[in-house]
Amino acid sequence: IDYSQTNALSVGTVGVAGINTAGAAKVETTGIASDMTLNAAVTSAAAGDAIILKAASSNAAGVSTGGQLINNVGATGISAANGRYLVYSGDPAATTEGVSGYSKRYNTAASHTPGGTDNMFLYRIAPTLTITANNATRAYGQADPVFTGTESGYIDGDTAASVGVNRTTTAVFNTPVAAGPVTINSGATNSQNYALVLGNGTMSITKAAISSVSGITAANKTVDGNTNATLNTSAAVYNGSVAGDVLTVGTVTGNFNTPNIGNGKTVYLTGITLGGAAADNYTLLSDSGTTTASILTLHNLSTPAPTTRNTLRFETSDLRAADLDALLVKTVAAAKNSTEILVRTIRDPDEQQAGIVSIALSGETAYSHAGFQFSLPAGIFAQAGGDEEPIRISTFMGQPLPSWLHYDAVAKKFVAATVPAGALPLHVWVQGKKAAVMLNISDM
Repeated sequence: IDYSQTNALSVGTVGVAGINTAGAAKVETTGIASDMTLNAAVTSAAAGDAIILKAASSNAAGVSTGGQLINNVGATGISAANGRYLVYSGDPAATTEGVSGYSKRYNTAASHTPGGTDNMFLYRIAPTLTITANNATRAYGQADPVFTGTESGYIDGDTAASVGVNRTTTAVFNTPVAAGPVTINSGATNSQNYALVLGNGTMSITKAAISSVSGITAANKTVDGNTNATLNTSAAVYNGSVAGDVLTVGTVTGNFNTPNIGNGKTVYLTGITLGGAAADNYTLLSDSGTTTASILTLHNLSTPAPTTRNTLRFETSDLRAADLDALLVKTVAAAKNSTEILVRTIRDPDEQQAGIVSIALSGETAYSHAGFQFSLPAGIFAQAGGDEEPIRISTFMGQPLPSWLHYDAVAKKFVAATVPAGALPLHVWVQGKKAAVMLNISDM
């Protein structure tokens, strides 16, 4: 059956009650105010678009007034057992649907045929739905929060869930802090065909927290009278960092707890800062820490491979009493106690020839660790290269003298104003053009 008329139409009883057909049933009113009223059921056994009911089909989309469908039969008023039904009306508020199990669409003219297989009510009304997004904040490395906002303009019992309202960003968990704020986009799947007015928000990305940096190590060192420590940051661990981020230690300072000799001493780490490509995404909560290392005497270290040098030989005829007396000279301000300073000249360990002597001298009076001084014997300069050649002074390991010990090149004298605790023994190389000799300075 395919029936159309201009004026309002009621489906009732004309010989039989209602419309019951094995084929499709198409009934239409075309007048702008022509309702279609069902006082008896419309039933079809056809497949596909089995029932099509159009009220006031000449009205354009957006015109919600005028003809409406009025289903006075109720749940059985429209029945398409093998296909679907499509009902065109003006406004759900003025329409009596009566049935269930259908989808709906707004702003739709009677000429529109939707795809799919759903039963549908298609309305000419064109509602506007306004969706906004609130601003948000999250930390770097975290998932986006559940975005919130407002909606207004729902009709006919629609909700955010039924309209498919959504708020999204393009940000991922490791979007850099510098890339923010990012846009929060409002939207909806909107199968109901609302006219949408969308208001977007923004999401700021804050720096993530690194609680501390661990894994920094300190190297052992020989006693030198200070607490400075040499650090290695290659195995540093950044507690709280995001997997895959590249971080380094930008700056750090290390100091032993004391300058004294000892094993497994505490090294305090301060002034830690972050470096690396991802550093700007983090805040370091603690810029300090500790590790351990040892301060050693030279006896704790392995002897380096011998270097080629001439051994300085002191024959008995070369050393005069005045030279021996000059090896150690008391400082004016030195106080007496039970500790003496011992200064030895030591032959090269691979030289065993006769006539080489080891000199072990100390003053007749004890000297405190407040300081000391001693001069080099004249014979050293004569054999090492002469006064015209510069004398080179270094530690046994080839490092500069520690800060507490000074060599006066003019007076050819070693001077120590103070001696830090644990700084002795100390081995010093005295090297000239022709030969070299080692001095051992130690407690008696």
